[in-house]
Amino acid sequence: NNKSYNSTGEYTDGAVTFKDSNIITTTALKYLGVRYIYGSKDPAHGLDCSGLVTVVLKEHGLPGGYVQSAREFKDDGCTVSNISNAKAGDLLIYGTRHIAIYLGEDTNGTKWRVHASGDQSCPKSNPNPNPGTKCKVKKDTNVMALKPGETLTIKRVLGDC
Repeated sequence: NNKSYNSTGEYTDGAVTFKDSNIITTTALKYLGVRYIYGSKDPAHGLDCSGLVTVVLKEHGLPGGYVQSAREFKDDGCTVSNISNAKAGDLLIYGTRHIAIYLGEDTNGTKWRVHASGDQSCPKSNPNPNPGTKCKVKKDTNVMALKPGETLTIKRVLGDC
């Protein structure tokens, strides 16, 4: 396990060093590689996007730890005006279709997120213990991956707005 904090308080997961972190981001990163299973909120079986966020928030008793879909998270926490005001651990809600956890910026200023994602090619159950690269919990830099006409809602469930 290569996850640690350095002397300046930056967090590294062994591959990327993030400027900030908190209980939400460090908990979310422990699920990297868990297979994507639509509708699942059981990490032993697999997780979908809302399942990942629900499991992470529930582990810490935070608002949103009991919702069922990306759209329901819009009622939790307080709204952050835009991505430049986002903090590590904020929820990134893409219209009503997808949700991710904002990891913040790395030491180069690149914005990161962690999310469970897949598409129609992903299994709806757990037949294969190796989900491949497409159907799993992963981190990436596609923070602003909006579809045409879609809006990004940012919600803070930890700390003040």
